[in-house]
Amino acid sequence: MTTSFVQHIASERRRSYESELYYGLLKGCVIWCSVSAIFFYLTSVAFAFYVFSGFSIQLWLLPLNVFALALSLNMFSLFIYVVQEGSGDILFVYKTRLWGAVVSLALLWLSLFFEAGLYSLAAAQIGYLIPLFIQGKTWRCMAHIFTSSEANVRLAMYGLASFQFRLTAVWVSGYLYWNSPVLLIFKFVDPVYAGKFGLTFSLMNAINQIGQGWLTTQRVRIGTMIADRKFKIARKLFDDVSKFSLLIVISGLLCAVLMSAILSEQFFFPRALNTISFFVMGIYFALLCRISNLATYTRCYKEEPLFKLFLIMNIVVPAALYLSGLLNSIEIGLIFVVLIHFAFLFAAERITKNFERGYS
Repeated sequence: MTTSFVQHIASERRRSYESELYYGLLKGCVIWCSVSAIFFYLTSVAFAFYVFSGFSIQLWLLPLNVFALALSLNMFSLFIYVVQEGSGDILFVYKTRLWGAVVSLALLWLSLFFEAGLYSLAAAQIGYLIPLFIQGKTWRCMAHIFTSSEANVRLAMYGLASFQFRLTAVWVSGYLYWNSPVLLIFKFVDPVYAGKFGLTFSLMNAINQIGQGWLTTQRVRIGTMIADRKFKIARKLFDDVSKFSLLIVISGLLCAVLMSAILSEQFFFPRALNTISFFVMGIYFALLCRISNLATYTRCYKEEPLFKLFLIMNIVVPAALYLSGLLNSIEIGLIFVVLIHFAFLFAAERITKNFERGYS
C-alpha cells in the first residue's frame, strides 16, 4: 500500500525538495495511513463479533480490542517509514524494522511464557513500535511533516490516484488473505488448532519478511534506475537481490522445520503445527516470497500489473480454507493452497515478463 508513496516521494524529492507537491505527498501519506488505520480497527472489531459470536464476550472483547488497536497504531506509523525511505534514509528504516522484529518476538515469547493469553498478540505488535518511537529521528520526521505550511495534498493524491486505487484494492482484499485463515479455522474447525496454525503462520511469515527485506531496501534504488530508463540494470539488480532474498527465506524455513522435528516437545513447538504441516507451510511461504518480490519489482515502475492476480489469490485462498473447514479437512485445504500457489507463481512470472516487454 505504501509503495506508491515511496516511489513518488523519492521522485519528487529529486526534482524539488521544498515544493508544494513534495509536502503534499508527505501529508497525503499521513492522511492515508490514518484513514487506513481507523478503517482497519473498525472492520476488525466488527468482524470479530461474527467470528466469536459463540463465545462469552468477556473472554475476547478486551484483548481483541487491544490487539486491533496495536495493529492500527502500527499501520498509522507506516508514514514515518515511507517518508524516511522516500527521502533515502534506508538504513534507518530497515535497522528500525529489524530491531522491531526482535523486540516483537521477545515480547511474544515472554507473554506466552507468563501465560498472557490473547494479550500476547498485542504485546508482539507493541514490540514493533518501541524501537521506532524511542528514536529522536522519528519525532524530527513528524515535526518536519506537521510544521510544513506549503502543501498541495489534492494535487499530490491526484497524481498517484490510479496506482493507489489498485494497491488499495489489493490491500483490502489482502486483509482476507492474511487474516481470515486463523479466524475461519477458529470458527469452523477448532480453537486449539487455530492457535497452533496462527503461531506457525506468524513464525513462517517473520522469516519471510526478513528475506523480503533484502529486496525492499533496494526498491528506491531500482525505482531510480527505472526512472532513468536503465531497465536492464534495474532488472539485473532485482534478480541478484531477489535470489539472495529467496535463499534467506528457504534457509530460514528449513531451519524452522528441522527445529520443529528435533524440538517438537520443547519451547513453543508443542503449541505449533506438526512437522509435516510445518514443512507444507514452509513451501507455501517460499512460493509467496518469490511472488511478493515480483510485485515489489513491478511496483517500482509505478504500476500494478499483478493487480488481477492478487485479487484472485486474495479470494481463492480464504475460500479454499473456508470450504476445507466446513468439510473438516483443513490439512487437505492447506495442501491445495500450496499447490495453487505454484500456478500463481507461474502466472506472476509470465505477467512480469510481458509487462517488461512494454519497456524494452
